[in-house]
Amino acid sequence: MSKRKPHNNDVGYIPERIFSPSRAHIVIYAAQDAEIDAGGDKYAVVCSKHSTVCGETSMPRARILMKYLQFCEEYMASRNHNI
Repeated sequence: MSKRKPHNNDVGYIPERIFSPSRAHIVIYAAQDAEIDAGGDKYAVVCSKHSTVCGETSMPRARILMKYLQFCEEYMASRNHNI
């Protein structure tokens, strides 16, 4: 485990990045390996700050979610309401 990538020892971990505006760690997991319910999708994209999970069927689509945090409703609400 490192300070920059604290989830790298988690089961099913693939990549991780810090989403700059919120400082949240966004992590992609192999959903089945990590035992995360991703609605039957192969990958689970997780916002570690809000514990939001979004399933994706392909790695390219999962990587897009890492860059644009629209799947995390709590982040989007705080962004729109300046909470």
